Amino acid sequence: MNTTGNLPPQSLSCHADLLVQGGTVITPNGTERIDVACADGRIVALGNLQGAWSADTRLDATGLHVLPGVIDSQVHFREPGLLHKENLEAGTRGAVLGGITAVFEMPNTFPLTLGKTDLHAKLDAARERAWCDFAFYVGGSAVNIEQLAALENLPGCAGVKIFMGSSFGDLLADDDEVLRLILHHGKRRLAVHAEDESRLRERKTIALESADVRQHPVWRDVESALMATRRIVRLAAEASRRLHILHVSSAEEMTYLVGHKHRVSVEVTPHHLTLQAPECYEHLGSQENKI
Repeated sequence: MNTTGNLPPQSLSCHADLLVQGGTVITPNGTERIDVACADGRIVALGNLQGAWSADTRLDATGLHVLPGVIDSQVHFREPGLLHKENLEAGTRGAVLGGITAVFEMPNTFPLTLGKTDLHAKLDAARERAWCDFAFYVGGSAVNIEQLAALENLPGCAGVKIFMGSSFGDLLADDDEVLRLILHHGKRRLAVHAEDESRLRERKTIALESADVRQHPVWRDVESALMATRRIVRLAAEASRRLHILHVSSAEEMTYLVGHKHRVSVEVTPHHLTLQAPECYEHLGSQENKI
C-alpha cells in the first residue's frame, strides 16, 4: 500500500475497480482527507489519487467518513445444531449489513467445536454461504488438552476459547488444574469467558426463586466476573501465556485489568457500554413480556 499523500509507484496498476474520493478516512495516522483505491476486493492505494487513477466506479464520499471494515471477534451463529436461533448465512449477512468484514465464531454449538473434524465441518458449512471472512474458535477443554497446540494452528482456527463458567458439557473448564494444563498447551493468545462457576451455582436460586428477569444481574454479579478474571490472569502469569478477556462488563474488571496490559487484552460489547440492566428491565421489561 502506498504512503498517504503519494502517488502509487509506476509498477502498480493505476486502474481500480472502485475509487472512493474526498472522504475523511480513518487510518493508523488518524483522520485524513484522502482517496481510497480498491481492486479485486482489496485496498491497493491511499492518497491524493484524482487524475492519476481510472476506475470502473467512483464514489464521492465528500462530507462522509470512510472506516475500515470491523473484525467482530465475538459472534454466535449457532450452526450446527441450533439453527432455530441462527445460521451462518443469516449471521454473516447481518454482520456485513452492520459494517463487519470478518467474524470469529464461538465453539458452543452442537456438536461442540472441540476437534479438527468439528472445525472442518464449520469451515465447510461457511464456504459459499458466508457473506464475509470467517474463522472459528476451538473450545479449550479437559477432553482435548493434548491436541490444543496443534488445533490452534489449523487454517481457519481463530484460536482457543475457554469457558470458565456459564457453559455446558465438555466445554466447561472451571477447575484450576484443567485451566493450568490448557494454558501450558499452546502459544497463541487464549480467549476467555471469565465467570466463576461455583459462585454462579451458589447464587442461581436468586433468579430461580424470584422468577424475575430483573434479578439476572444480581445472580450473575460483578464479583462473579471479577473473581474469575483475577484467577485466570494469575494462572496465565504462571504459564507466561497471553489472554484476551471477552465481554468485560464492569468498571471493577477494567480497574483490575489496567495493570495487566502487557499480557492481557480485553473487549467490551456495545450494550455493556450503553445500557444498565436494572434500569432497562424496569423501563422496557423483556421480550417475553411483549409477546
